[in-house]
Amino acid sequence: MVLNANKTSAKTDIDILLFCISKLYFGLVILKLNAIVSYKLFFLNVWAVGHAEFYKKKYSLYENIYYVN
Repeated sequence: MVLNANKTSAKTDIDILLFCISKLYFGLVILKLNAIVSYKLFFLNVWAVGHAEFYKKKYSLYENIYYVN
């Protein structure tokens, strides 16, 4: 069986192009999800540190009042 070289090469080029586009899209989706997760972790860390500082100031204020009285 003899295949036409032009048809097979065009088909393979389209297949390779579609494969590359799908891999690129998949990579971009993974990068987007990674960015979302890292931003959520960043803001969670800021929130936790902020609350820790708040409670540290709150309890140190109570300790100072306790020691003054």
